[in-house]
Amino acid sequence: MPRKKSLGQFAKHHFKNKAIEEISVRLSEAVASVEGRAVGAATKDIKDVFLKGAVVLRDEAKRLVPVKTGRLRDSLWAAKGDPEKTSALMGQNITKVPYAHLVEFGHGGPMPAPAHPFIRPAILSKKFEVQKIIENGFNAIIKRYLG
Repeated sequence: MPRKKSLGQFAKHHFKNKAIEEISVRLSEAVASVEGRAVGAATKDIKDVFLKGAVVLRDEAKRLVPVKTGRLRDSLWAAKGDPEKTSALMGQNITKVPYAHLVEFGHGGPMPAPAHPFIRPAILSKKFEVQKIIENGFNAIIKRYLG
């Protein structure tokens, strides 16, 4: 039986896009060609682009999540993440609500519950919108720093 992918692997698989990969190479070249403070500014601009995509995913997951108390919906977040990386994150606060995975995938046991996916459908339904946000954002950054 094939091994199930984690949500992170699922997201990475669905956001692989040749156009974005090609633009990423050009973007890396653009960032490498600027000096001093501009590198930090370019890195911040890249993180901002990724954050816009993460916010779209978060908002769609919030729209799709089943709501009883609203705690799970309210625990979903998007952020810039590691300051050393050009990335953004979208996730759920497991400290406040440790059961998101049980809602997403369902569970067995004495009181089994079926899956009520909300993260995976959010990724699938907003995939092309997020890819377009990233593609347009990267092109704008390249134009800004390379003229």
